[in-house]
Amino acid sequence: MTKKSSKQAEIEVLRERCALYESWLRALDEYVDCDLWFKDKDSHYLYVNKRFEGIIGFSREQLLHSTPDEIFDAERAARILAMDHKVMSEDGLRRIVPCGNEGKLEMHDERRFPVKDADGNIIGLGCIAFEVTEQSIAEEALTQAQTLASLGNWRWSVQDGCLISCSQEFAHILGCSVKEAFSLMHHRYDKIVHPEDRVQIESRLKLAEKNAEGYRVEYRLMHADGEIRHVQEIAEPMLGTQGEALEYVGTLQDITDRKEIEEELICAKQDLERRVQERTAHLKYMAAHDNLTQMLNRSAFTENVLHRSKMYRKPHDEIAILVLDLDGFKGVNDYFGHDVGDKVLKVVAARLQNVLPLDALLARIGGDEFAMAVFDQYDVRQHCLEICEKISVSIREKISIDGLELFIGSCAGVYFANAVSLDLDEALKFADIALYKAKQAQDIQTAIFEDSMAKEMAYYRSLELDLRTAVFADDLYIAYQPLINMQTREVVGYEALARWDHPEHGSISPEVFISIAEDRGLVNELSERILQQCCKDFTKLQAINSNPIKIAINLSPSQFYNPNLVDSFKSIFAKAEILPANFEMEITESLFIKNLEHTRTTLQELRNMGVMIALDDFGTGYSSLAYLKEFEVDYIKLDRTFIRDVVTSKSDQRIVEGIVALAKSLGLEVIGEGVENRPQLDYLQSIGCDKAQGYFLGRPMSLEILCEKRIQVSR
Repeated sequence: MTKKSSKQAEIEVLRERCALYESWLRALDEYVDCDLWFKDKDSHYLYVNKRFEGIIGFSREQLLHSTPDEIFDAERAARILAMDHKVMSEDGLRRIVPCGNEGKLEMHDERRFPVKDADGNIIGLGCIAFEVTEQSIAEEALTQAQTLASLGNWRWSVQDGCLISCSQEFAHILGCSVKEAFSLMHHRYDKIVHPEDRVQIESRLKLAEKNAEGYRVEYRLMHADGEIRHVQEIAEPMLGTQGEALEYVGTLQDITDRKEIEEELICAKQDLERRVQERTAHLKYMAAHDNLTQMLNRSAFTENVLHRSKMYRKPHDEIAILVLDLDGFKGVNDYFGHDVGDKVLKVVAARLQNVLPLDALLARIGGDEFAMAVFDQYDVRQHCLEICEKISVSIREKISIDGLELFIGSCAGVYFANAVSLDLDEALKFADIALYKAKQAQDIQTAIFEDSMAKEMAYYRSLELDLRTAVFADDLYIAYQPLINMQTREVVGYEALARWDHPEHGSISPEVFISIAEDRGLVNELSERILQQCCKDFTKLQAINSNPIKIAINLSPSQFYNPNLVDSFKSIFAKAEILPANFEMEITESLFIKNLEHTRTTLQELRNMGVMIALDDFGTGYSSLAYLKEFEVDYIKLDRTFIRDVVTSKSDQRIVEGIVALAKSLGLEVIGEGVENRPQLDYLQSIGCDKAQGYFLGRPMSLEILCEKRIQVSR
């Protein structure tokens, strides 16, 4: 082969090689997702790929064979040239830099390197860069998050028993540098963990390592500056082929602030619970006792007597039920005032307590009326008579109050009830009849109920028969007592009160005939007729009032446990075409004694109909507060016994104000009963009572009288 042909062959080989290199560059240009460029020693661009062209913001024609100072501004060009010299003098450079054009900013992981010939001489430089925007942001965010959360990460070699790596925040939590952290962790139980926590933590971590399981522990850490910090350590194992733990990867978090808050909250919670318990115990005691004399009230007396009666098993065992009334007490109140009268009652209460045996029960059930239960399984009759004599003698003794020397007496009625089949309401009624006889006799202080007192019983029996006829003949009528809005002083409702004018005995007390209706199973029929009449009267009542009104109806305990109660009410409302939301049902806490679940269900069904629920006589029973927690009601009605002396009695004021505050906190409205004068009304308004009723605001009146009064006013 000639020299010329040899040269041509060599050139042909070089051309093929160049074509191959160009193909490679085109492929890099087309498919590789990175920035790529090359320069000569003088920083002339010799090659740039499309991605670099896009990110730099200049075309390939502008860049090729040009130097930075021919393309960029002087400041940028100077930085680029200085970096080029650094790359060639230091054999490369790697960094993460921001790159962007026309508002687009990216983070690039950039590697610049020198280009050398076959002899190792630098003939230029190159650069390859990949976008790491998301990774960079995530790493920065993680670092910031760990710092904010005081959370450091680490890796631990189980085999070597040493720290492999840790974050800066991990070292910061330990109170040392990253380098010092490796040494400290090697002796962690001696130098890091608080001495009182060492045994527990070491045992827990070794157990986790043995079982190749993760763990979460909290302990106290001895900071390098001497401060004790609370930390939480969480770790998961990296397992080998045999399931053994090779390494642990975990986090360490400073939870000192959280622990301090938790401890403060625990202390605050304990203090609050203690105060609530004390307050609840106090309120429970107040709810079960008469505020003046500290005796049991009627409700608590009833429950205690019934509970004690369950201890009796013999069919002839008896319990003595006594009702006592003071003679001359009204005169003390009338002549010397209620303050003196209250002090007299306290003296009487103390004397009764001293005379009665320890196992007897004593209650104040009225103004100057007391009830007692005496238990003696051997000779209760003789025992009771001796007690009555002692009571009479004790009360007749002189009472000295505020320089006054007062003398009063007493009368008592006694009924000996069968302990096994005790009907306490009946026993109290018969004891009351005996008391009436004692007061009539005037020459005896104690009367025992006997069959000779059958006239009263016959009277009740005749009333029972007449009441049955009156109910079914609609001879009873309804009196409506106005309910007043405290702010506007306008009528916003009426309480429906059943009235019975007996053709022979005249007006019969509702307490008497409703009690008879309950005893004889007439209460459901009576209640239905009352509701039916109220539905008929509603339109007329609304017509004489400018404000929307509601009618309140009392539900008795025996009526409430009628399984057809809700269906019956629904039927009556539907037939009358009256919305249930126009009515309120007033209940007393005696409803709750028998069956809490039934009570809860029935109340909810009534409220679902739209009927509002009011808890009547609130504060007289020992469980009123508990019932507010258990059952949903809309109103509470303050018992008239709290209103009577509320203007002058600080204790009554504290009770009433406490009840109003409690109701408001529960979102309930408060209604004051028995308002008899303006000072009472003004006081109730001043403490936030929502509504009120009483003789001062309006006596119970028939519909006809109400309409006449309305006509007269309008004229």
